[in-house]
Amino acid sequence: MTRFGTCVLHKWTVSRSRPTLEPVSGEDVMLVVANVSQVPLLYDVHRAARLTGLAPARLRQWARSGLFAPSHDAGVGEPIYSFDDVVGLRVLAILSIEHEISTARLRKVGVRLREISDSPWSRLKLCVAGKEILFVDSKTNRPISAVHFGQAVFEPLLDLKRVEAAVRADALKMKERRTESIGKVARDRGAAVIEGTRLRPSAIAAMVSRGLSKRWILDQYPSLREDDIRVSVAYANERKHRRRSA
Repeated sequence: MTRFGTCVLHKWTVSRSRPTLEPVSGEDVMLVVANVSQVPLLYDVHRAARLTGLAPARLRQWARSGLFAPSHDAGVGEPIYSFDDVVGLRVLAILSIEHEISTARLRKVGVRLREISDSPWSRLKLCVAGKEILFVDSKTNRPISAVHFGQAVFEPLLDLKRVEAAVRADALKMKERRTESIGKVARDRGAAVIEGTRLRPSAIAAMVSRGLSKRWILDQYPSLREDDIRVSVAYANERKHRRRSA
């Protein structure tokens, strides 16, 4: 069974006054949370897949069906996710893979939860009771059924802060690149990518053609350098020339 980073479940303890939250392991886990500005702001479908454990094909299908549509549209024909989106997708991965909750049920729950929050999978505190997904009411601090509103159940709680911290730590690791890989195009499973990343030159070139500045692109993709943008544009132009000459 897949486990994601430092994500753990907690249990609710009922007392006469109010429920309290205790770690199942009984151990305090210290988390070093990096500044949000240090992690990339946007993620293509391949990087999102690496951070969530979900296949790119599944992410594309979820985006098309509306189960989880990315909040950002870069106009490049592929899903582009924010950091907040990736956290939400990691929560969905935990529910889908670890708790074996079906896509149909996730879709049904998602519709109801969007009545409460625009980003339910990354903003709401969620609980799992068997195949039932619950959310923590912000007013009462009690878990309530996401499908049968008003039904309160005390069950394990998914620690969203730990999920976010794990995603952030993994995202920071993805920024690391070898100097010699900068400004080069490589092949990854038959597709052209910027060496040392999963970013496709065609996607970077499409952003440039839409008028997005180099500074904007570098801010959204901290692992990139100006030479990567230059080689992406050159690669795209060369492909266009070959198609015209064919």
